[in-house]
Amino acid sequence: MGEKRALLSDRWLIDQVTAVTQQFLRSLPGHNTPDTPGPSPAAGPGLSAETLTLAEAGRIRRAYKITEAALPRLVLEAAEDGREATAIARDLAVTPSYVYRILRERVRYTWRVDVLADDAWAERGAGLSVVERALGSKAALAEKILAETAPPHPARVLVWEGRRAADEDATHTLTRPEPGP
Repeated sequence: MGEKRALLSDRWLIDQVTAVTQQFLRSLPGHNTPDTPGPSPAAGPGLSAETLTLAEAGRIRRAYKITEAALPRLVLEAAEDGREATAIARDLAVTPSYVYRILRERVRYTWRVDVLADDAWAERGAGLSVVERALGSKAALAEKILAETAPPHPARVLVWEGRRAADEDATHTLTRPEPGP
């Protein structure tokens, strides 16, 4: 909540990641990776280490950093959709052990912050968070969300492991302070 999103379009990011991935795959011995149709806005068909400009390198590095930060979420979402770890690894050009490690060490929670208004809960904000899988990670996340959003009281945070579902299916609920009778 309150986070500003970078001014990058999804298409631009996909084009950047595709260009970098293709360049990487083409550099591997024995791989025959075709170019995707259509030029990339930052990298033409002649992209190589010798012709890369400073501006192109900067855009690619920024796209890479964004992609790396998004990988745990992408892996967890793909697994929730029923994708196998080996297929996820192939699509992301990472090793299956990297995917298994994310699945073992991380968890994706969706959450919602509600405030009590006119004796009914009203949604104030929602989001998703990927955190280290640990005992009490849901409770710690709920505490952090309440501290960061500082909603008027009383307020509650509902947390679901994976995708958001019905309120009664929340795996953790934190209410501060508890509403009166």
